[in-house]
Amino acid sequence: MFAMPVRYKRRKTRTAVRSDKSVWDLSIERTHRIYDLYDNVAVAFSGGKDSTAVLNITLEVARERDALPLDVVFYDEEVCTPETIDYVRRVAAKEDVNMVWLALPVMHRNACSTRQPYWYPWAPEAKALWVREMPPEAITTTKGFRRAPIGDHSPGYLADRYNGTVAFSMGIRAEESLIRRRGVSHRRQDNYINGTSNPVVSYAKPIYDWRTADVWTAPRMHGWDYNRSYDLMDKAGIKPASQRVAPPFGEQPMMGLWMWAQCWPELWDKMGERVDGAATAARYAGTQVYGSGAQSRPPRGMGWEQGIEYYLAKHPPNIQTWAARRIRGFIDIHFRDSSDPIPEVVAHPKTGVSWTLLLKTARQGDLKSRTDPRMKVKSQTPEAKG
Repeated sequence: MFAMPVRYKRRKTRTAVRSDKSVWDLSIERTHRIYDLYDNVAVAFSGGKDSTAVLNITLEVARERDALPLDVVFYDEEVCTPETIDYVRRVAAKEDVNMVWLALPVMHRNACSTRQPYWYPWAPEAKALWVREMPPEAITTTKGFRRAPIGDHSPGYLADRYNGTVAFSMGIRAEESLIRRRGVSHRRQDNYINGTSNPVVSYAKPIYDWRTADVWTAPRMHGWDYNRSYDLMDKAGIKPASQRVAPPFGEQPMMGLWMWAQCWPELWDKMGERVDGAATAARYAGTQVYGSGAQSRPPRGMGWEQGIEYYLAKHPPNIQTWAARRIRGFIDIHFRDSSDPIPEVVAHPKTGVSWTLLLKTARQGDLKSRTDPRMKVKSQTPEAKG
């Protein structure tokens, strides 16, 4: 099955350009540019540290431009810490903020289970399992809503809400993943602005070049309020770069499931019932059970190709097809750029491909396309580190 052909169009990635300006000054300039280009500006707010930075930067620019109140859109993902909800309510109470609080059953990835690869916050049919009560201020239905990922829902929702063009400013940073880095590496001009499926809606990333240290320096310098969940994570010994407040059920976030059990035990008890496989993933997310072990190997008695077929067969048909195409694409990349055999464990220095990578993709499904061997190789070059 994994031999299905697929072709990827290679996109040119530009190297980083250094600037004498601070990331703060650059983010202010970018936000002014966003206001210049679009009829409407709104902020995507999760209650996390990155969206806190975008919120406060946009508020400062909006004050200068007499463009208050600022629309702030919060997608309530149900599995939120009490401190997150308290913080969002404090933001909503600001006079210069117009909070749009959405509680919709959008599609979320559940990497904890192959039986239920998605889960839907606030799904009416799962009301008995909700981890908290529906917030009274939340909007629970929108025009033409369908159960799709937030990224598929937002452009249509924003286009319907506003007249004219809309920029949705988000706390997306290139430091957090190679996928996000690549997203701001293809244009010299306005590289932090991306179009969406709706021609009048764009996503803007004014702090894309901030580091984690920058995100925490700004609140101290400017006296910003912030989500107190991070204080609990600090006490638990979790490094700042690993601290997340979003639901921890995706491929990468589930590595931090143990953190939720330790910091919010009452919430964790409900999470284990709410999402299939969460309790198991909390114990084994970093092991071969979930394809994350450093020495991931095929089942005993099987070769690499047999092992890939074995794990693909455990997924529902649609995920089998998707994962098989991803694997075939990696193989095509390798043999297009190299005549060497695919190495077993250590990634090929030119293509980034290995049999371990292919097996991991078969086990996890890689539904969000987080894995990209080309970016792994690119990240090792001096240009990309600049």
